[in-house]
Amino acid sequence: MRDPCSWKQSNARSERHSESASKPLAPLGAVLVTCKSPGLSRNSVAKRAEVIVALRRLGFGSAGRREHFVVVQSDILQGIDTVVVAPLDDSAPMYEGDPLVVPISSAEAGTPRAQVVLVHLISAVRLDRFEVAAVGRLSSKSMGLVDGLLRTILHL
Repeated sequence: MRDPCSWKQSNARSERHSESASKPLAPLGAVLVTCKSPGLSRNSVAKRAEVIVALRRLGFGSAGRREHFVVVQSDILQGIDTVVVAPLDDSAPMYEGDPLVVPISSAEAGTPRAQVVLVHLISAVRLDRFEVAAVGRLSSKSMGLVDGLLRTILHL
């Protein structure tokens, strides 16, 4: 398989650019990394705080139900073929007082019922396992709570 990225000398420093001129992903010292997954369409982009739906069951929700996830990775990583997500579940009494979940409204989740973000169950999943369009978006306040839990769980 051909590497979708190539090295290019620019302004006396090395940069890595994709052949499709995608945005830079992350500065790594003197190197700037940009790559575009060759197998994904331009419409297959998941942005931070968006709620996306799995095309097929990934094992986080009840059988026969669509599984929703919130994107927790940085938008700097757009263009790679995986996305770091946390699963959602229906808000239920068993989650009351649970320090590892963040409650969110049905409007944020794009679902008929309120949800909780199961932050401790983050996972990297191929982007092509999700529907193209987001169904919801977490508020800044909710995403801030998710970020706080991520810092605690990952000891950052």
